[in-house]
Amino acid sequence: MVHDFMADSRNNPSPYICDNLKRLAGLLGKITEGERESAANVIRSRLESEFCVEDWLWKRGEITQAEYREVLYGGSPESPARQKLQAYRLNWLLELEREFASKGE
Repeated sequence: MVHDFMADSRNNPSPYICDNLKRLAGLLGKITEGERESAANVIRSRLESEFCVEDWLWKRGEITQAEYREVLYGGSPESPARQKLQAYRLNWLLELEREFASKGE
């Protein structure tokens, strides 16, 4: 499933962080293209070149195949698998934010 962030309205963010970085750089002008690319490189590195957090977690055995399918292909936003992944994403982003803040970036 590839998400087309350009098809979304400005008030409907993509589930993928790199899409949202594109929006910040291209559509909204909130960050520079260089900042976007730098952040995307960090994310790709952390995800070991996997497409998304879901792929990375599944290949590491952190989520089951059933959870992976539920998150990507169906299930309500309140489902346990989606809630688990949303909590993981939030913690992951907060950790990145703390790391960059400690480096003054």
